[in-house]
Amino acid sequence: MQSTPRFRPHPHVVHQTVDGDAILIQMDSGTYFSLRGAACSAWSILSGGCSASELAAGLRRVCTGCPSAGIEEEAADFIRALQQEDLIVEGAGPDSEVAPVSAPYTALQFEKFTDMQDLLLADPIHEVSEAGWPTLPPGVKS
Repeated sequence: MQSTPRFRPHPHVVHQTVDGDAILIQMDSGTYFSLRGAACSAWSILSGGCSASELAAGLRRVCTGCPSAGIEEEAADFIRALQQEDLIVEGAGPDSEVAPVSAPYTALQFEKFTDMQDLLLADPIHEVSEAGWPTLPPGVKS
């Protein structure tokens, strides 16, 4: 018997939800993402760890106007898109339950931004070594 894969945020993704907009930063790539509407709701559900079918069920609970047909496939496609961007990984979520964000149903999509990659890869958020700040990883332009 094969178990259904569960997904959770990638350990190198930092995220914050503000006013119904989830902002995610993939710290390995310096790329950041904006998820609005039902995509923000989906992220809050995924933050607690879930499978594609659990994501679809969660969206039906918290999104007004959620379609009865096709939501499982859309949830699975959304999970694949998040995996391609290294925003989620397979595995159990945290022990604490995350309260999903309610929103009207919209297509599950996100915006991707690369305009601040060099700054984010300079790692201004973490340690400062004896070399000072910023310490750029190899290959990043100063």
